[in-house]
Amino acid sequence: MSAVVAVRILFVLGIVNAALLLTMLFSCRCVIGAQRFARITRSSAFKKFARFHCWLWWPLWISVATHAVLAFIYVGWPG
Repeated sequence: MSAVVAVRILFVLGIVNAALLLTMLFSCRCVIGAQRFARITRSSAFKKFARFHCWLWWPLWISVATHAVLAFIYVGWPG
């Protein structure tokens, strides 16, 4: 794999990581469970969405691990 392709993959994985982290944040009942969000958390749509919170960890960690490995291989150790 060339360095250009690796950097493109790193960029895409960075976006995927950010999107999955935001999804994890908004699907977490503890973080969004504040009083001002109580109406949202009682809705059936949020309950269906929050049901997938535990399953979102798998693609997040796979994406983070792949991102880290490619970064170390093609960009090098920072410093």
